[in-house]
Amino acid sequence: MLTISREMLSDALPELSSSRIKSLSTYDLICQTNLLVYPSAGVPVYTPFGQRVFDKMSQVIHSSAQRHGLSKLSLPVLQAAQLFERSGRYEDFGDGIYRTHNNSYILSPTSEEQIISFLSKRIRSYRSLPLHLYQIKPLFRNNQAHGVTRNKEFITFESYSFHINKENLIADFKLYDDLFKSILDTFKIDYFKHNKYEESHYIDYLFETENGEYNVPKSKPQLDQQCDLNSTVRASSICMGMIVKPSISETFRLRVDTAHSGLQSLHVGTFGLGLLRAITAIVEQKRDEYGLRLPPCLQPYAAVFIPESIKHAVHYNEFLSFALNRGDIVVDNRKCDRVYKIRYAFFIGVERVIYITCSNGVLTYHVVYRSGESEEFSNLTSLNTAL
Repeated sequence: MLTISREMLSDALPELSSSRIKSLSTYDLICQTNLLVYPSAGVPVYTPFGQRVFDKMSQVIHSSAQRHGLSKLSLPVLQAAQLFERSGRYEDFGDGIYRTHNNSYILSPTSEEQIISFLSKRIRSYRSLPLHLYQIKPLFRNNQAHGVTRNKEFITFESYSFHINKENLIADFKLYDDLFKSILDTFKIDYFKHNKYEESHYIDYLFETENGEYNVPKSKPQLDQQCDLNSTVRASSICMGMIVKPSISETFRLRVDTAHSGLQSLHVGTFGLGLLRAITAIVEQKRDEYGLRLPPCLQPYAAVFIPESIKHAVHYNEFLSFALNRGDIVVDNRKCDRVYKIRYAFFIGVERVIYITCSNGVLTYHVVYRSGESEEFSNLTSLNTAL
């Protein structure tokens, strides 16, 4: 049986007044709802509750990626440092990467070298192209930790696009443009697109945030560190796409037989979406006086159930069996009153709360909604339909 204490890995009872919730920063709200917990700076723990949300984020991304014709793979998190030495980027990263004690391996800061090296030994013919691969995996960079948007370990959707010529690769940016829009629209994120250097082959979607990395003019969304600060907003990137330097393909001999022109190096595009940045945008933009507000696709539970004393234990057990079979109803059996439990459910982003009353032998299932409305149901069938 799912319980609040087990899902949050905590029995804490935070103050839930509207004034206090309003005073919380986005980072503090994320941590105090146990969506993410940071035992050390920049290194998050995903509680069972938080993992449910991020699993649902991944499901949205997987579904959209596959609708757009991408194929999923999984690369190792541990990479040979030699790959980055060959590409010339080992020194570029400097102290920004985590190395093993003998410097033979590194924790992946990105995967261009790895995927290009791997495919150079497997792709031989132009008939394998175009090729679109993706994964959702943790990456590691020795960043100066800042909130949730800059972590030392972070989950990223990475995708790589392989083409026989640059023209086909640039045309392929439209596919990723549509893919990113599909994902961000499903997440209900308010975003805007910036084409860096006014090039068609650079994708950068940003969201407005007080802790953003860039100054973005309000009237024309282009990055400009020299613009008038009085006419700008702060913004952070949420997903990006660019062309990989051709020299990397050439270094690793990523070539195919074109039949007419002999061996030819492939042109590669790299695309990414940060899941922690996405959740930051969602929380910052959708939060309300109750706390977290998550889009329907990311709802971790259908409802919170508040168990209370009723005369007929058999009916109570019947409901618990019903909840267990659904797998998306969490029980709040902590020692606090119903009003607090309802507020707590809304605080963590759940939209419905269920409790049961019994009068003259008649059982009633009550559902309280975040909107303030409520409904009553006389049986589990009608309740199940409402959920």
